[in-house]
Amino acid sequence: LQSLVIKIKLIMPSFFYIYSISGFVNGVSAIIFGFLILIANPQKKLNRLFSLLCIFVAFWAISYGIWFLAKDYEGSLFWTRMLNFGSLFIPIFFCHWVLTLLEIEREKRNKIILSIGYLFTLFLAFFAFPLSPLTSYYVRDVKPELYFPYWPKPGILHPSYLLFGWGGLVGYAFYCLFTTYRKASSYTRQQIKYVLIASLLGFGGGGTNYFLWYNIPLAPYGNPLVALYPFIIGYAIIKYRFMDIRWILGRTGIYVLSLLIVLFYTFSLFFINQFLGGVISPVVIGVFTVFTSIFLFIRLFSLFEKLASKYFYYSLYNL
Repeated sequence: LQSLVIKIKLIMPSFFYIYSISGFVNGVSAIIFGFLILIANPQKKLNRLFSLLCIFVAFWAISYGIWFLAKDYEGSLFWTRMLNFGSLFIPIFFCHWVLTLLEIEREKRNKIILSIGYLFTLFLAFFAFPLSPLTSYYVRDVKPELYFPYWPKPGILHPSYLLFGWGGLVGYAFYCLFTTYRKASSYTRQQIKYVLIASLLGFGGGGTNYFLWYNIPLAPYGNPLVALYPFIIGYAIIKYRFMDIRWILGRTGIYVLSLLIVLFYTFSLFFINQFLGGVISPVVIGVFTVFTSIFLFIRLFSLFEKLASKYFYYSLYNL
């Protein structure tokens, strides 16, 4: 028995790294995807809301990854409060994004729901903020659960977040998606189908974290599923021209291609100078490379933008 305990203690740190990595993967994928959607059309409300949703998903996920790397009680408590502060805003931005996507956010009932949702979220944010003197009312403590040494325990206000945020805002968003899906045309129906699949996996996977909060002995095995959310939405974007994808691909491709050529040019200069025995001072070649790289990037970007506008028509999406 003692030998078994020792083996488990040796295995568990590596096991925790899996959860930590899943948090960082979720966070990085949310940041990249949110950025791409935003630069596609920053003037479009739908894109801005989705980017805000991605920001708070990333805030939650990266804090989640750091939490599993924490070695002591104080660090674990702080980062659990940080990740819960980030997750607090996910339901309201998800609901607002879905209602905007379905073009029903201006209906009187939905305006009232969103107003109440934002007010209630801001109210809870005052308690959820880690540095607030009242933060224990939201996340009370961290205690051992299953094989986790520090798992968060709810304060008296946390159940209201699950009830109103998940049961209310997220539940209402899913209800609107399902009802619209049943009545939509085939093209819109396919768009909504992928949003539903991605959202069910994302919230379903993330929701497995809350069982241990309330002493239900079920580990958060579904957390890695959150990373599937941007990939499934991305597939819907590519296949069904969702949220200006052609402009995203065109603009991103221009940046990437221009940057790759400039990097190749930069490394070539340093390599040639090194190959010739360093005949030019590193400072001189560094200054020369910086100025010429900026000029080269601007010229390449202009050239590729004209080509993309001519052959891919992505500039039509640049409002």
